[in-house]
Amino acid sequence: MKRLNCEQRAAVANTEHTLGSLLSTAVILQRDAFVNFLLEECDADIEQRSFAVGATPLSCAVSLAVKLDIMNILISHGADVNVNCHDGITPLFYACSNIINRGPNIVLARCLVENDADIHHLDDYGRTCLMLSVQSNSTEVALYLLEQGASINAVDKCGKTALHYAIRGEYMDTVRLLVEHGADTSLCTEDGDDALQYAALHGNEEIVEYLVGELEATVQRRADTYSLLGATFVDKIMSAERGLPFWIKAVNIRMKELTADEDRIDVPNPVYDNAVEAPDTKYLAAIAGNVDAIRMQALVVRERILGLAHPETINGLYRCAEYYHNLGEHRRFTDVAIYTLEKNYDLAVRYNFLPAFVDWFWQIFKADSANIPFAIISKVLEMTVAKIKKVVVHSEAAAIDPEILWPFVHLVQLACHLMSTDDETSSLHQLVKAAVRTRCRMKGGRRSTLLHLAVDPDVVNGEWFPEPPSRVFVESLLAAGADVDSMDADGNTPLHIATINWKKHQSQQDAWLEVINLLLEHDAHVDFANADGDRASDMLPSSVNVFNHGSLQCLAARTVRMHHLPYHGILSPILADFVDKH
Repeated sequence: MKRLNCEQRAAVANTEHTLGSLLSTAVILQRDAFVNFLLEECDADIEQRSFAVGATPLSCAVSLAVKLDIMNILISHGADVNVNCHDGITPLFYACSNIINRGPNIVLARCLVENDADIHHLDDYGRTCLMLSVQSNSTEVALYLLEQGASINAVDKCGKTALHYAIRGEYMDTVRLLVEHGADTSLCTEDGDDALQYAALHGNEEIVEYLVGELEATVQRRADTYSLLGATFVDKIMSAERGLPFWIKAVNIRMKELTADEDRIDVPNPVYDNAVEAPDTKYLAAIAGNVDAIRMQALVVRERILGLAHPETINGLYRCAEYYHNLGEHRRFTDVAIYTLEKNYDLAVRYNFLPAFVDWFWQIFKADSANIPFAIISKVLEMTVAKIKKVVVHSEAAAIDPEILWPFVHLVQLACHLMSTDDETSSLHQLVKAAVRTRCRMKGGRRSTLLHLAVDPDVVNGEWFPEPPSRVFVESLLAAGADVDSMDADGNTPLHIATINWKKHQSQQDAWLEVINLLLEHDAHVDFANADGDRASDMLPSSVNVFNHGSLQCLAARTVRMHHLPYHGILSPILADFVDKH
């Protein structure tokens, strides 16, 4: 390098490499003299980003915890101590956390702060350096940041404070440090959890007892906290042995310290096997050996205290449904699954419970169809169609999340197998028609319509469906008015998809041919070209006479395209669009 002139040195120093710049490499290898040489004699770009995360040499130095001497060299040459890397992460974030598995480093953190690193900076998730130091269980770094004025009550995008992070990590010493420094225990997450409730939902009895004492919680609050803590142990940590003592504690508090609430009436819930919240210790003793009754008690407690809008209530219901499904208790499973969806369909979708429920419905059907009544599937379909309608109203593109549309397709397919009366057939067609009328498409990807999904093996085939594709399903969509010539993002019509799969799935060609003929009976165009210029007419089985499914209009359109004749601005927009598809 020294033999090169200044311009050549700069060119070499600033050349981009797959593994990073020359300066970053020197930093990582901790070559102090070479780092100095690159900066002072080669005009190396001190902010040149490297690696997939876009780290600067200083970010590399901090994340890999290199020698402090190298940090000082970079900073003295003007390195930006507040530079943003991926996700809004700054060098100080690396020093305060274990993002790169090196762990918090008080020496590096102090060096950065003393050189004007911003301790109040928020990353893309709204997190602060204090939150990450707490998450990494470093009381030393957390204390230093607090002494430097870090905001102890800052909240991230989920409404969590540093105290919530400490509780989640079950870091008792850090919880105590934050509380002693004035952390606001009343601040709630987006789900409405203050510090005490958050601790109960994460099952740390030591932190719960500490907060109960520090906050001087009311009698009702103490009782509810112990009830929630017991429920957490019972169905989240799966330990009734650890949960029951807290329920006993809660009951004793209510019996000894609370005046009976005459207005409170516990209404037995059939879904919970008519269980009510334990009024006394005798009730708890009676159910102590009954796993089913213990689970129901946990659900009753959560629903009363948290409400059905809280994720933990819905999570508890899901765990209960899964428990009954695994036991083969089909009626109890379907009761809890339907109740979960009825009470909070949106959360069930957000946490992917709906696809799981539909998968389990299919498993039951394949084992014994008598155990999964049509009425159950119809009820879930009604809720799903209502959700699709609601989403479409607020979406110009009528784009529906896969977490909703995939289960819908599978539910209709299952209902087609289960329906056995004219009334059931009619009700299913009405639901399908309502969905088709929304003109919904899958969000992202190929933006498939319902008819595309019905003939797409990526959706129809798989573990859930016994014999794809389903003529009944496709016929139901077409009867409901589905556009037989709709195109996905790749320009494929449902006929394209069906013909492609007829060629691909040799063992099921008869089934695919049945679907192809059904589409053709509903006047599917055989010569619309997709994005690759492929036409279904060129892929159809030899048994299909293409000439029976063409028209003079189509022939004229193909001729215009074949000879590159101008037509935009000459033909009407409708006709021009028709020619475009050819």
